[in-house]
Amino acid sequence: SDSSFLNDPDIIGNQPTTNFGFKVGAFLDKRDSRYTPTSGYFIGAENTFFLFDLNYQLPYTKTVIDVRKYFNPWYKHIIAGQISTTFCTGNVPFYDLALMGGDSQMRGWYTGALRDNVLLDGQIEYRMPIWKIFGMVAWVGTGRVADSFEELSPDGFWISYGVGARIKVDSKTPANMRFDWGFGNNGVSQFYISFAEAF
Repeated sequence: SDSSFLNDPDIIGNQPTTNFGFKVGAFLDKRDSRYTPTSGYFIGAENTFFLFDLNYQLPYTKTVIDVRKYFNPWYKHIIAGQISTTFCTGNVPFYDLALMGGDSQMRGWYTGALRDNVLLDGQIEYRMPIWKIFGMVAWVGTGRVADSFEELSPDGFWISYGVGARIKVDSKTPANMRFDWGFGNNGVSQFYISFAEAF
């Protein structure tokens, strides 16, 4: 619409363009399964350097750090935790800012519901078997975006919570189909159908 902030010529990324850059990353994966982990941990870090684009905007970088841990306190009950952050520096186009929400983190919020230079979020999920190939999960999470880490005040965090059903579709791998219904502040909600666990 005419009132959209994207009509402002000073908004970086409001015109179609093509970015050029490269990514480097390091990962330590000690999970017992990539699709349905029950123990171990995962640590990942990646940095993307965008050198230039066809509109000759200045370069920028985007860094993502992701830490996950899994506990198996009894039988096949799993407690999974995740903390992640994304931070951008330079002249970042609006579409490549740190985006909050999605089908794996801050479920209930659509991807990019909130965006800024910095994102910090975390979640804890309880996974339990029900009967044969059926299981369920419940989670709670929190996160927020800000212009910088210094502005991540405690009173600005948003909430994500929800429940989900699991159906084992591959007993050899193993892997589940997941059906998650997530909720957040101000009545937001999203329903997701996907393959493998959220994290």
